[in-house]
Amino acid sequence: MRKFQKLWSKLLLTIMLTTSVGVFTSCFNSDDVGDAYYTFVGETIADYLEKNPGIFSEFTEVLDSTGVFDLLSTYGTFTVFAPTNEAMKAYYADSGATSLQDFLADKTYGETARFDALKSMAFYQLIATKAYMVSEFPEGGYFGERNMMNRYISIAYNVANDQLKIIVNGSSEVLLRDQKVHNGVLHAVDAVLVPSNLLLPDYIATDTARYGLFIQALKATELTEMLLGERDDAYRQLTKDHPAEKLIRYTAFVEPDSVYNEAGIYTYSDLLSFAKGVYDPLYPQYAALTDPTDPNHALNRFIAYHLLDYSVAGGEFTYKAGMYDHLLGDRDYAGKGEGIVDYLFPMAANTIIEVKEQLVYTPGYGNAIVPVFNLKKDGSCVRWVKQVAMSGAPEATNGVMHEIDNILVFDQEVQNDVFNKRLRIDVYATLPEMMSNKLRPKRDGDATDKKIIYPMNYFSNLTFTEASEFTSNEIVNGSVQYQGCSFYVGGNFDFTQKLPALPEGTWEFRVGTKLRTDIPYIVQIYVDGLPIGIPLDLTKRAEHPDVGSIMDYTMAVEYYGEESVPTDKNVAAELYRDDALKGKPNENDKDLRNRGWMKAPDASFRMYPAGASARDDVGSMRSILGRYDFGPGKDHSLRIKAVGVMSNGSHAFCYDYLEFIPTAQLEDEDIY
Repeated sequence: MRKFQKLWSKLLLTIMLTTSVGVFTSCFNSDDVGDAYYTFVGETIADYLEKNPGIFSEFTEVLDSTGVFDLLSTYGTFTVFAPTNEAMKAYYADSGATSLQDFLADKTYGETARFDALKSMAFYQLIATKAYMVSEFPEGGYFGERNMMNRYISIAYNVANDQLKIIVNGSSEVLLRDQKVHNGVLHAVDAVLVPSNLLLPDYIATDTARYGLFIQALKATELTEMLLGERDDAYRQLTKDHPAEKLIRYTAFVEPDSVYNEAGIYTYSDLLSFAKGVYDPLYPQYAALTDPTDPNHALNRFIAYHLLDYSVAGGEFTYKAGMYDHLLGDRDYAGKGEGIVDYLFPMAANTIIEVKEQLVYTPGYGNAIVPVFNLKKDGSCVRWVKQVAMSGAPEATNGVMHEIDNILVFDQEVQNDVFNKRLRIDVYATLPEMMSNKLRPKRDGDATDKKIIYPMNYFSNLTFTEASEFTSNEIVNGSVQYQGCSFYVGGNFDFTQKLPALPEGTWEFRVGTKLRTDIPYIVQIYVDGLPIGIPLDLTKRAEHPDVGSIMDYTMAVEYYGEESVPTDKNVAAELYRDDALKGKPNENDKDLRNRGWMKAPDASFRMYPAGASARDDVGSMRSILGRYDFGPGKDHSLRIKAVGVMSNGSHAFCYDYLEFIPTAQLEDEDIY
């Protein structure tokens, strides 16, 4: 009976929320605030809550009791996720209370723990630095601005009965959207947003009934000790242009016991045997190891392949730069290329995970695009199921946990089937600090939309000298950058990066960069400490005779004749590529290779905002660095150093993306 009443109450509430006329007071007044800091002509969030007690009286009383209510009466720019009365009552029950008075009674008798938790909860519902309308919500993943508890709030989307549902922090549905008032915007939610106070190992260990086997193996390997960091306390923001902090975060991919059971794995011993069956053939020299805490032990490799030393939320596996992300990422342009592709770098040595997007039908929800990992040619893969929310909290204090639907391994079949091809990797994706601190720029007006200068020693696998200026910029008109972003390296720079691990084999290595005439610069490039030829003059754009690139539009004129070629250069170039090249390099492409150059790829990213192919940009090229053997135990580095400093000391290098291709595939490589 109680269950029926709760369902009826929820249905009635939904009807009330969607019938705003007569139920919700008109909540937007366009009168100007003027210069008076605390003076309002229009309605505030506090006013709005008070005028709708039938929906928000419990939340309003909590805000008032904790002293937070007055804040929402002041001048500011707030986003408030306001729990309904039913949501608040459920929160009380989950906290072992019957009403708000139980929280307040503890304070009366000198106990503040429960009251402090209540106040933290109240602040957790608020973002105090920006008013996010639904149209400004991220496509998936976290908001750029943190809430007042210094945590990121996540957004995901589900489709049910042909209606789009917006899910906040993995468990709270937005019932009412975009209630805009003078000092911000309010969204009603059906569950309280609650933080977790657990580090990731304890967070994972919360549900032993569902994830017991993984938890047991994680503890046996003692990789839990690798998941305890929260921030680099030694880091200090010295200027306003530096990153505000240096957070340490982690990601765990976890199979539920049911997935193991389907593979005949029921006990810890079974899982140990499975791991040895995968990794001992790859590393026979370590097959006799019996200590699972040894990084070379099969079980340790198995679990470490499930862990990242940076955070990736459910909507962040494939990078999206914002409104125009279809022009900026590895999109499937007119059936060319692979579509969206990104890469993750686990804590297991010399391993990599490929991420793609796949359209999946879920009963009750309809079609949805979900990330899939290590998709093989036969269609088999590991699919993302959900970002796990323990007790309603979507993340631990230092990371996130994802449930997957198949066993994640880096066996020989995965290496041969998934990674035996060209790999194009954005530089930002290779740096844990860029991922954990949400420093990849977006086009949606978030806090990352600015120039950021990175101090020395900010990155764990990228170092540079004091004379180097490492910066990232907002996405701007005219940008031709893979995934919409790149580093700009200025000054008399000298930097070195540890390269990502690749499966064993011989690979051709390239770096994507810019050719510019406005800022003269010459660089010496080193791989593994050895110089690559003579210094590279990057002041000569693609059409310069020393580079020798001929634009596809020019080739189209020669191919079709000047009278027959379309007047729109972009259209003409596309027609030439589709009709004449059919995805294969032309003679000019082959000549460029002989000089150590390649044009930017055709399908992988486009000019912003016009959408023309990056291949048509005379300032975007790939520099071929050489052929190198990759594999277990082989660490590689890339060093780029400015040489021949100009009289004004000006240098700039665009560090955009890394590209690798097995040498056996060079003869058949396409232009994408």
